[in-house]
Amino acid sequence: MARRLEWLVREADKRGMVVMVGIFSPRKDQQLEGEQAVRRAIQETADFLETRGLRNVFIDIAHEYDHTERMDLEIFREPGGAQKKAQMTGWFKERSKGIEVGVCPYEKSPTTDSYPGMDVRIIQKSMAIPKRGFVVNVETQKRDAYENDGVFSEGGRDEVLADCLRFRNAPNAGMFFHAAYLQGIRNFSGTAPHAELGGMGTSPSDRGVRFYFEWVREQAGVWVYPRHQRP
Repeated sequence: MARRLEWLVREADKRGMVVMVGIFSPRKDQQLEGEQAVRRAIQETADFLETRGLRNVFIDIAHEYDHTERMDLEIFREPGGAQKKAQMTGWFKERSKGIEVGVCPYEKSPTTDSYPGMDVRIIQKSMAIPKRGFVVNVETQKRDAYENDGVFSEGGRDEVLADCLRFRNAPNAGMFFHAAYLQGIRNFSGTAPHAELGGMGTSPSDRGVRFYFEWVREQAGVWVYPRHQRP
């Protein structure tokens, strides 16, 4: 796993890209035996990135923090979320001070998207874009279903592109496009996740996310290292 991650980060670096490294996610924290295991995982991740010189990354320590149905360990749950997030960030910073860190809240939780010591303000899905801080939506609201990946209603495609426009117009924010077609495992199609663009997503015979990439090319420009070439 470490070799694969290093290869990915280095290949991204060659292309002027930054990688988000997530440490904990829902349904996986049950495998950890308490707070010391959490600290060890955080610090071993920091040690690995630091000693290997992998700096084109930022960290999502705990994705969907305070997910009331999927997160079990107390350190990943409210109450006291701000203090717990700051503590985990401190553990990471003990080993690597130069890598940016944040924690992504669960959209439906009252937990905040900011806390003391945070470098990156991480949000997800349909959360509002905060006006302060450097904001990254690391999981936009998917508009295709795992049961029919790569197929979008006309309204669904419009919602995706409205989200794109929302982030393009925000001077302090970026987003990671989320779709079952790209990130689901097998899904209804039996072939996900897909690395290719596919079709325009209008029907089962036209599965894909090409409409998103065409919008990016037309509205944000073509990526030519080290920056977008504006249209």
